[in-house]
Amino acid sequence: MRNLIGKKKSDRDYVESVARRLAFWDRWRVLLLIVFAVVIASMVAFFVFLFNFVHDLNPNNALGVNVNKIFLLVAFLLGAAFGMHLAAAIVYFANALITGFRSERLLVRYFDERKSAS
Repeated sequence: MRNLIGKKKSDRDYVESVARRLAFWDRWRVLLLIVFAVVIASMVAFFVFLFNFVHDLNPNNALGVNVNKIFLLVAFLLGAAFGMHLAAAIVYFANALITGFRSERLLVRYFDERKSAS
């Protein structure tokens, strides 16, 4: 098996690297879970702060021009951007919890069973 540089790896080396990567993710899973939860909570808190900030702005600027529509547009665009980021973070987080490197775990288990059988 070749990687991007062209260095040839044996199957055993590849499976060992996958096993090391799985062990790394198993060690850091709880910390990453906490980090993702904090990031999502901070995104929600930022959205609430931003909503309150836009809501509390003076609807009339110094020239007396009503800028409610501009504030509404800015709030809508920021809300849409925040919503897309939050949805992507939740989908990524849920996918990480559900899949959990299943194919890599099966590869390592199959290789270990095959090695012990021969």
